Amino acid sequence: MRIAQLSDLHLCAARDAQVHGWPVERSWHQVLELALASKPDALLLSGDLSQDGSRAAYARLRDSLAGFDGPVWAIPGNHDNPENLRALLGPVCRLDSASCGTWSILLLSSWQAGQVSGRLSAHERHRLLDWLARLSGPGLIAVHHPPLPLGSAWLDAIGLEQPEELLEPLHAHPTPLVLVYGHAHQDHASRLGRHLLLACPATCRPFQPSSEQFTIDTVAPGFRLLDLAPDGAVSSQIVRLATPTVF
Repeated sequence: MRIAQLSDLHLCAARDAQVHGWPVERSWHQVLELALASKPDALLLSGDLSQDGSRAAYARLRDSLAGFDGPVWAIPGNHDNPENLRALLGPVCRLDSASCGTWSILLLSSWQAGQVSGRLSAHERHRLLDWLARLSGPGLIAVHHPPLPLGSAWLDAIGLEQPEELLEPLHAHPTPLVLVYGHAHQDHASRLGRHLLLACPATCRPFQPSSEQFTIDTVAPGFRLLDLAPDGAVSSQIVRLATPTVF
């Protein structure tokens, strides 16, 4: 099974809006086209789908996915409006959990009202524990906020609060899992014991890794491609637009 993870679209109510000087909608369409060329079986949208949480942004996102005939999974990020996201994308996206072949997929929300950082609610923690208890094969978890420090002081300060609520149940799980996340606008890979944790680039402005303060990077936007084998083996690569100076 091949999954294209696309993250941090930051689409706005106005089609021609820019975020950090970047034409987010045009960038989204170019990265989506690149992702679809990789022939994915599913698309995973890992949060901050909209910059302003507007219904107009979600409606155009929904329309842009109409040509893809596989499953689309989506979770909210801190910039999203979960109510609008569910109303506009719910009819075409899975927003909670899914299965694909031997793999089980858990979509967790780390959204907090009025906060840039994330936290799993009691409901989401219960869903995690229940999913882990029932899991009998390979599993992938998606959440928006990074659960581990990435080495950027400003970004680490707005990651997942109380990350042990996610990481301790994972650490105790006996078989390897994959956890993917967004929010970082950069690629990053780490391990928690036997488990693989992967960050995803943004489809818009990238953030410079290992930066003390908010800093824009010069690499091109992109996405993460995940190939999941029936036996639980995982291979992954970052795919970017050909040049960071388009538009």
